[in-house]
Amino acid sequence: MCRELSPLLLTPIIFAAIFDIQVVYSVHLPTNGEYFLQIFASKTDAPKPGEVASMDGVKLKCVCKFKIVCNNMDDNMFPLPNCAPGEWGPRKANRQYMMNPVTHTKGIITADNNLKVKFSLGMPLVFLAKLKMNDINDNFFQDFVDAQYDDEHLRVKLGFPAEGQYGLDIYAKPKSAPANQPLAHACKYLINVTSVQNPIGFGLSSIENAVEQCMGCWGEQPAMEKYSIIPLTHKSWKIRLDKPTVVVKFQVPTHVTVSAHLVREPDDDYGDHLVVRREGDQTVSLSAQALKSDANYMLTVFGRQDRDDSTVFNNVFNYLIRGHLESDKS
Repeated sequence: MCRELSPLLLTPIIFAAIFDIQVVYSVHLPTNGEYFLQIFASKTDAPKPGEVASMDGVKLKCVCKFKIVCNNMDDNMFPLPNCAPGEWGPRKANRQYMMNPVTHTKGIITADNNLKVKFSLGMPLVFLAKLKMNDINDNFFQDFVDAQYDDEHLRVKLGFPAEGQYGLDIYAKPKSAPANQPLAHACKYLINVTSVQNPIGFGLSSIENAVEQCMGCWGEQPAMEKYSIIPLTHKSWKIRLDKPTVVVKFQVPTHVTVSAHLVREPDDDYGDHLVVRREGDQTVSLSAQALKSDANYMLTVFGRQDRDDSTVFNNVFNYLIRGHLESDKS
């Protein structure tokens, strides 16, 4: 009997790249055995200029099936990074969001120590970039990803804590979209990092340690003065949640980088609902989106000087965003 590759396994073991007239699948089998591979497809209409393809679900039909027999394996096979499902490379972003790759047109990238990925934009968009590696919590890497964008360009700067294989997920939505509309997956890259100058041991994530340390320590922290960061919109650590989006702004010097983390009570990671963006030279905006009115959230803010070679971020401010139900009790 053949083994069917379940949907849960498809993403980590199959590399799919789409070109002008062909689709190439590279299948990583986990062990010896017989398998069958089903390929599903759906016809879609290309969007008109300035129009984003529909994010509604599409009905896929099985177009072909292959039997794969593996009698022996020469090497140990390792799964690909567990990124969002779909093809690798920037073509999906170009089709759906009019994002044109400037630096990297293929789905596989080889990098040393750091990497810059750049797109030119055919329409104003909002972005979120996430770096992933198997068996490592996604929160570990948020200090190593810096996505900067305006109405014409997206620049994603990546640092790497160690050698290995990473996945880069890029999410986007039109700038004109409603604030509560979640970002959709735009594209992904497979990144092979061959060398790192100052490797960091996994499991010692500075931002995770900071989150643990600041639990219950609300408001301004001592590092605020060190980095000359000043809150512009919310000086109190309590924020009442009266709409799905909360925007917090800080005055931040140009030589200081700000990062943040969002957790939904009790411990749900809501990092993909948070967009950090520098507005001008001195202002950083933190936008927490698609929040639920019957929940509480913890927004932790971190700072680091750009000229500091260390990747450690220091906790500078902690907010409690309180939903209606919790607020009514107090």
